[in-house]
Amino acid sequence: MIENADSLVKLQAELGRSEAAEIAARNRGPAGLLAFGAAMAAIGLLAGIPVLLVSLLPWRWEIALGWVLVYAVVGVALAVIGRSRLELMPRVTLRTLEETEQWFVQQVRSFER
Repeated sequence: MIENADSLVKLQAELGRSEAAEIAARNRGPAGLLAFGAAMAAIGLLAGIPVLLVSLLPWRWEIALGWVLVYAVVGVALAVIGRSRLELMPRVTLRTLEETEQWFVQQVRSFER
């Protein structure tokens, strides 16, 4: 029984490492979108605010405000999309850990009898 439990723990650890690597690979794209979205929002503020301040002439401030809004909206949208696509939990490993726990409890109970 101890050998089985030891093998099972090793297999679970390997599954966890494998799934973590898989999640990291899948999260590259969404994390890139999140970073790019944050960069776009920052560009909107960093480029737009000075343009808005310089362009406060009555006939140009609307254009500067539109520029700020476009960058900010695009940046927020990209950040939200990237965040929604991130996968953080190793679901397969968690499920197999629960199954292992149930199996182990059954083994201990049958051993006690």
